[in-house]
Amino acid sequence: MRFSEAEIQDYLWKNRERFAELLVSPDNLDEFELLDDFSNLTAHTLLRNRITKKLKSAFNKLYSIELIGREVPLEQQSNSTIRADFLVVFPGNTGLGIIELKKSAQTERQAFTELLAYSNHLTTLFPTMSREDSVYILISPMTTRICRDALLQSLTFDNRNIVALMPTLGNPEDLGSLKLQLWIPAESELSTFSSLAFREDNFSVCKVVWEYSEGWWDAAKGNPSPELVKQLNNVSAIAAQCMEEMGIHGFTYCSQTWPELEPLLHFTNSLLLVGLNPYAVGGTQFVAEHEVGSTQDVPSPYDLPNISELIPGLNNHAASIHQNNHYLAGLHKVWDSQLYRIGKKVVDSATQTINGQSLQTDQSFMNWHDYQEIFLEDISCNNFDVRPTGLLRHLYMDVTKMDYDVCGKNGIENHPVHGDIHHNAIETLTSQYFFRFFIRRLLGDIE
Repeated sequence: MRFSEAEIQDYLWKNRERFAELLVSPDNLDEFELLDDFSNLTAHTLLRNRITKKLKSAFNKLYSIELIGREVPLEQQSNSTIRADFLVVFPGNTGLGIIELKKSAQTERQAFTELLAYSNHLTTLFPTMSREDSVYILISPMTTRICRDALLQSLTFDNRNIVALMPTLGNPEDLGSLKLQLWIPAESELSTFSSLAFREDNFSVCKVVWEYSEGWWDAAKGNPSPELVKQLNNVSAIAAQCMEEMGIHGFTYCSQTWPELEPLLHFTNSLLLVGLNPYAVGGTQFVAEHEVGSTQDVPSPYDLPNISELIPGLNNHAASIHQNNHYLAGLHKVWDSQLYRIGKKVVDSATQTINGQSLQTDQSFMNWHDYQEIFLEDISCNNFDVRPTGLLRHLYMDVTKMDYDVCGKNGIENHPVHGDIHHNAIETLTSQYFFRFFIRRLLGDIE
């Protein structure tokens, strides 16, 4: 495109009242249609449909957009000034929007850095802004891999309201023929991620256990009392809130050892925190893209590449450092401590009494695959309500809605996979059985 960013910006500002007319309605933004027996329900299809819904929602919001400022300086007192290309609102809807215009591959690499800076400034003006209060609109050709990956990251894990519009000219010589076309990620850009992220080895587990306390945190003979179950479910609810706050994608729940084992295992109460380890996901993704031909051949995350392979620029001045140190392996191993800090804090807070003391605790670390194989960990216990966080929470809610939609048509006892489900969805949303089945489907286990 021969027109400069300043010329395009000027054109958009002069035509701000007809911005909606510049939008090209997407004709390939359909959700993936699932088969009646859900046999094609995979991590890939779930992610694709979720992103499709988010893009539809964000794009439809643009039809009511109102540009309220151009080249808006965002400054505070004597601090340095940054400028937003456009500031926008959506009359009758929540949120302030920022439009960032980049006409070339060279400049679009800067887009996300600038959008983040604008966002941070707005939150200083309006300190309690939520993600729903900020809308990011990038007008860019979307030709660089780094920009497409960053937008996908924002849509999936960061759960931001963001949309990219690609500028096109019907007549290369006429800026009046400008149209803005929605960027939609390619199937290949979704499939690699979905097949690699949801591997059992990539889920780190931290188990925080605390001691038996008769009358309060005990293991009474027979089934646990409703009061005790409620207490334990409240512990996991608090842990889930903390995991959400830290942006951890996983799940948490409490368990209690069978009462018959209490004389041998005095730490009868457990809080499980399970999260997708970002260094495991990133390492396996790199290996799949560069070293193997099939995602089935990707090695264990314990056999990770060196971080200098993922970030080659590290070798410019520190090649010898990375030849002698395997930092990515260390990051992968130490990441579990984030789960521990949450678990320890929650358990200490939950068991504290009026004398200011908390019960004694212990902890262990492993991955989700290994955890499920150990009898004393995952089998000889009562497992209580599960609470997904982050992306897993969103995907599980999507699947649960599908389950109830199909049962609404065919009857509650005619679910194509489960046979029947709970009458109320809240029971399914916290069910160990249904959630673990959902995890297996993400992992590709459809048996």
